[in-house]
Formats: sequence, C-alpha cells, structure tokens
Amino acid sequence: MELTSFRCQPLKTFWQNDAEGRTALASLWQQEGQLGLADMQFEKLRTMLGFLACASDINEFLALPYAGRGVKPGDYCIAISEVWYLSFHLKDDRVTRLDLVEIY
Repeated sequence: MELTSFRCQPLKTFWQNDAEGRTALASLWQQEGQLGLADMQFEKLRTMLGFLACASDINEFLALPYAGRGVKPGDYCIAISEVWYLSFHLKDDRVTRLDLVEIY
C-alpha cells in the first residue's frame, strides 16, 4: 500500500527522516498534560509505517495485535502506546490522512 498523505506533519517528517522526525514529534508533547513516546514506541511507530508501506492489503494490517477499524468506513488505527494511536484512511490501496491521535 502507498503512504500518500499525512495529517500530522511531524509524523511525515519522522517517516522521511528518523532523527529530524523524533525532534518534530517531541514538539507535539511539550504541552502540559501530553504524554510522549519512549524509544521502544518510536521503533514500533517506525515499524508500523514500514509495514503499511509494504503490506499488500488491509487484511495483513488487521491481523496485527491492537489493529482495528475506525468508526467511519475506510478508517483504521493501531495502538502505539497506551494513549497514542496511529490512525489512517484507506482508499484504493492508498493510505491517507496518517495521524497520531491521543486517546485517554
């Protein structure tokens, strides 16, 4: 599947360049009450983005632990940590609107 658009610009930066992306993502968590990601979770996020880019169809993704469908048709997500989820929309084997969502 092809990763075509990102709602979260720091996530796009992370996909394109690991070191710059980690710094960009850290800026998301500088607000009071925000919980950041540990190194292990950055690795999981990198793995999930790579997996999505290489997966042949959505069923491969849905077979992963903690992967699920969103409320709207074509929306999917996977847990990266206890509160952070990678969410996206899928249409015609194109992964769009990639975002990091904080859920308490």
